[in-house]
Amino acid sequence: MCLRRAVTLVEGMVALTLFAACAGGLGSAYLHMMKYTMRNSYEVLALSAAQSIIEQIQLLSYDDLEDSSVASFNVQLNGWNNATNNAIVQSVAIPWAGDTTTFTNVGVNEGGPVLGVLVDVNQTNLAGTTVLKNRSYMPFRINLTRTVESPAATGTTLRRVRVRLQFQSAIPGRTLPNGTPVYSPTREMRILRSPAISY
Repeated sequence: MCLRRAVTLVEGMVALTLFAACAGGLGSAYLHMMKYTMRNSYEVLALSAAQSIIEQIQLLSYDDLEDSSVASFNVQLNGWNNATNNAIVQSVAIPWAGDTTTFTNVGVNEGGPVLGVLVDVNQTNLAGTTVLKNRSYMPFRINLTRTVESPAATGTTLRRVRVRLQFQSAIPGRTLPNGTPVYSPTREMRILRSPAISY
């Protein structure tokens, strides 16, 4: 007859303690991974919105870009139509800044203040009668400046315009105690345009 050795209470408690420690560490790592993944997705959305604005600036005619009497231009951004409960493309006026420190909140609105860039649309039940999760917007602000360079300034026969887009974004719902969004560090994009068509 062969005797089997049983697991003692102490051995069982040590095994459960080790398992709990490992599970807690994995759970914590998973939560941090999800936080950084969400932050990165908002960074990508901000870069995409900035790139969209730059591309729409490149489509402006050179004369409109060079004309200093034009105070703003329109860009197309995704928005929301409350009447039809659908996503739409909304035209938004973006002003040219007179300095490099004044930022303007950019994005769509629903008849009120600027809300930012549309992140997610309403999620409803299958019948479409109950909203399970409301749409969300990412606060987004920019500083857009242009410098018109004449042939005398460049020492060449070229006329050109330098455009500098600085932008900041915030994670939706992440605010200071006074309600101000916590913005990311400033990033920028630049382009140089001349009268000749360039791609």
